[in-house]
Amino acid sequence: MQKINDIKAKLAALEEWDAWMDELQKDERKSVQALLKTWQRKKEAKLKLMQNHGAKLAFDESFRSHPQALVAGIDEAGRGPLADQSLQQPLSCRKIVQLL
Repeated sequence: MQKINDIKAKLAALEEWDAWMDELQKDERKSVQALLKTWQRKKEAKLKLMQNHGAKLAFDESFRSHPQALVAGIDEAGRGPLADQSLQQPLSCRKIVQLL
């Protein structure tokens, strides 16, 4: 029977499911089951992150076929430089484009 710390170290080093992990599923110790669930949650979170990143890359790539198109974005999440009253904001998007 493997020690909990050994199992924890092995799981930390693994990126993909390994055959010995099948044995862990049969282990009745709660700490082993908790370690295995934690590994699975981290694996799923990483997979979701990679899928989201792939979708963002595909979105960005969709604009490559239009090299003359301009893409603009805003960040409404925080109080950035636009919140500063001392900054003069352009009156129109044309002025912004002319700055490019």
